[in-house]
Order: sequence, then structure tokens, then C-alpha cells
Amino acid sequence: ISAQQLPLGHTLVAQDFTAQSSDASQKEGLTDPNMAIGKVLRYSIAAGQVIREDMLRAPFVVTQGQVVQLLTQGEGFNIRNEGTALANASEGQTVQVRIGLNRVVNGIARTNGTVEIAP
Repeated sequence: ISAQQLPLGHTLVAQDFTAQSSDASQKEGLTDPNMAIGKVLRYSIAAGQVIREDMLRAPFVVTQGQVVQLLTQGEGFNIRNEGTALANASEGQTVQVRIGLNRVVNGIARTNGTVEIAP
């Protein structure tokens, strides 16, 4: 359960949790804090509230409006370009990126503001 009130968008750390015994037949909360550490809250929660997986999301590696590095790789070539992310995305999620004024491409968000485009 949460050790204290936590705000929307808070990235969870070990100090945010405290253990509470419950009926094993009720599988509503996470049983291991390591499953939640580093995740971000989708909304605010109260102190003592059971933390469930649906309350969490992976942190964004690309944010809307961010200038990202586009990367396309194939056999014998490696192309890089810049674009602007049109939405937020976590690692491995699809994100749209605007290149120049008129072109929009889809790619996979990777760490460090990189978006991988399939050749």
C-alpha cells in the first residue's frame, strides 16, 4: 500500500510503499514493490491505498513537442534525421513524428529521445 499521499505523475520509489497483510484470495494489489518502482502514477492516490497495476504506466521516453532523433537501419545503411514528437510515448510504444512541415511518420519510441523507423 502507499505509505503517503502521492500525486498524479509521481515516479514511484521504494519509500512510497509499506506492506500490509491481506486475504490471499483477493489479488487486487501488487505483491512486490519492485513491480512498481520506476513506474509513474496515472492519478493521485491516498495514503494507505492499495497500489494496483492499472494505476501505473511506464515513464515517457519521448514527450509531445520534443525534438527526437529518427533512426532507420538496414543491411549496409544507417540513416538519422530529426523530427518533432506529436505525442508522449513510453519505451516500445508507437509514436508519430513530424519531419519538416508536411510529413508525419510512425516509429517506435526508444530511450534518449530516439525513435526507430522501420526501413
